[in-house]
Amino acid sequence: MLFFLCYFIPLTYSILIIPVFIDRFIIFVLIPLFFLVSLLTVLLKKKTQTYILLVLLISNLSHYVFTNYKRVSNKPEFSKSIQKINESDNKFVILQSKIEYYLALKNYFKNIKKVDSKQIKIIEKKDLNTQMVFWQLCYEPINDFNCFEDLLKNKKYSVSEEAKFKLIKLYKFTTTK
Repeated sequence: MLFFLCYFIPLTYSILIIPVFIDRFIIFVLIPLFFLVSLLTVLLKKKTQTYILLVLLISNLSHYVFTNYKRVSNKPEFSKSIQKINESDNKFVILQSKIEYYLALKNYFKNIKKVDSKQIKIIEKKDLNTQMVFWQLCYEPINDFNCFEDLLKNKKYSVSEEAKFKLIKLYKFTTTK
């Protein structure tokens, strides 16, 4: 019953509505779950203890094998987005994210080795009046984040190109006449 409540309900919610299985959720659920499993296995018969131990061991080993075999990266693909910007003729970039991530994102973006400070220029939204064409890099670790709603409200800009990478969306805006 405990496994059902901890995994099946969030999994169903993730499939039907929005993903909730993120690292923070798993950390808070796994610690009490491990504690309860270890505590309750001591109270069980020896044969049942062995069975539970085998199930846990096989599931952990299979997870280890599949994650190493698959090698899916969960990190944001800043390098690919920078490469896309470098390949274009316009090098002006607005960084867009939730407020709590913005300063860290700006510092990270400035310190990436692939960013040539002479080519790629980070601009603020207040400086948009002077730019005809620019890129907007959206870092989206949270599901409900709308990247460019304020830029499209005044209908001064339109999206001319779009690129999607892991946790990154890149939009090229041009002014509408």
